[in-house]
Amino acid sequence: RYRGGWGSAPHEGYLGGSVAWSTTPGATATFTFKGTSVKWVGPLGPTRGRALILVDGRAVARVNLWNRSFVARAVLFKRTFRDGGRHTITIKVLRSPDRPYVAIDGFIVRS
Repeated sequence: RYRGGWGSAPHEGYLGGSVAWSTTPGATATFTFKGTSVKWVGPLGPTRGRALILVDGRAVARVNLWNRSFVARAVLFKRTFRDGGRHTITIKVLRSPDRPYVAIDGFIVRS
């Protein structure tokens, strides 16, 4: 579920051929799943900003997506759980005026 301003951008290096992206501070993407671990996969690069990660409604990390060169597919965040129950990960775009882009290629879940 995406809230706020999100768009789509194609690239052959992305898992599904495109990513969802936002430059809107406060925009969120929420993914609910059942499993013992989750990985957020997306691009790094010189125009990439920062994101706040919430797991099950609790802020757990801030992720800096900046990199000197573009990397289409990187594991940007990962979390393991003791049980294989239902969990929710939310990615919230943080204000980064000089490098505003946050993108989501996909999530990898282990059951």
